[in-house]
Amino acid sequence: PQVATTGRSPQAAPAVVGVVAPPAVVAIRADIAGGAGASGPREVKQSAAVTCTYMTRGTVRIAWVLEVKRLSGRASSVVSPSIAVDLPGIGSMAVKFVVTPAACSEEARGTGTFQGARGRIQVGLKCDGDFPHHGGSDTYVIALNKTGAAKLGIDLQSQSGEPWRVSGVGSGLVQDWNLAHADRAVRVGDTIVEVNGVRDDLRQIRETAARGGALRITLQRPRGAASGLAVAFGLAGTAATAEGRLGTPLRHNFAEESCCRLQSGGQQAWDSKAVADVGSKKIVFVCEVDPTA
Repeated sequence: PQVATTGRSPQAAPAVVGVVAPPAVVAIRADIAGGAGASGPREVKQSAAVTCTYMTRGTVRIAWVLEVKRLSGRASSVVSPSIAVDLPGIGSMAVKFVVTPAACSEEARGTGTFQGARGRIQVGLKCDGDFPHHGGSDTYVIALNKTGAAKLGIDLQSQSGEPWRVSGVGSGLVQDWNLAHADRAVRVGDTIVEVNGVRDDLRQIRETAARGGALRITLQRPRGAASGLAVAFGLAGTAATAEGRLGTPLRHNFAEESCCRLQSGGQQAWDSKAVADVGSKKIVFVCEVDPTA
């Protein structure tokens, strides 16, 4: 089957800088600095209420807009539409926001409705279906077109003669590839199996990648790479304010527990009326999911 390629305009000849790390550990900074910048964030509007933004660092930001009046009646939960996201190194995954009443006092516990909870809410992010869990190592192929001064934009490290391991991904061809091919995105921790048929020899693999031209790189994902995701959450009356209130990311294993209880700034419950925008009477729920953290 054909494999898509990512390329850049010809400029000056490429260069790779080799650095010797502590004994038995070899690291190279593979064109990560300088060069043309990678593509910026890519926004995908899935509906009038749901937007997904794919950040250059591999994080996916999900925003859901909800009218606050839906959180004041006799309902016991409000659920967002199913949201499809492509996570680097993991693949396609569907999630939903789940909003439920939060007790405002000991007497209010068990009321089970937004009206009984006086508009206080708690929020979860639920995996809508099976989490794409990988039981073993996965091998995948990427294809790049390295021309002129184009840079791969990855850091590599090898310990005791083991295969090159990706220790960092920055601006460059690999990051561009990740944005366009979420199902085969290169992640920190992946190892290089071969480059254009060259394998086992670390020096030859590095030199082959440095020459430029068409590069067909085979990589391997380590066992259990998809076990946990870093999840940060924020909510407010506008998207910009909600993004500014994103809390410290929490690591959650969706393969073991399908729903992640969200929190921000130490809070796990909010007054929906106080959070909502005064003019639009809406709340924006924002969640950032990072599979690489």
